[in-house]
Amino acid sequence: MKLKDIEIKVMSDEAYGDHLDQLFEDIKAGNTTEKRKTRIIARTPEDVAKILTNERIRLLQMIREKKPESIS
Repeated sequence: MKLKDIEIKVMSDEAYGDHLDQLFEDIKAGNTTEKRKTRIIARTPEDVAKILTNERIRLLQMIREKKPESIS
């Protein structure tokens, strides 16, 4: 199983709206085939904490250490 880096960003509502506008413009223009970095985008640090719970972090660490062929 291949590991990949994930970018975590905290954006204001306005910045997130701008991000979505740009994303939709790219899709409209047909620029969706390029590989984009995997991202988690949240509005507040508290939202990030809800996503990355201690249990999920523990599971991610276990996956990194054990390197399973698949996860089911």
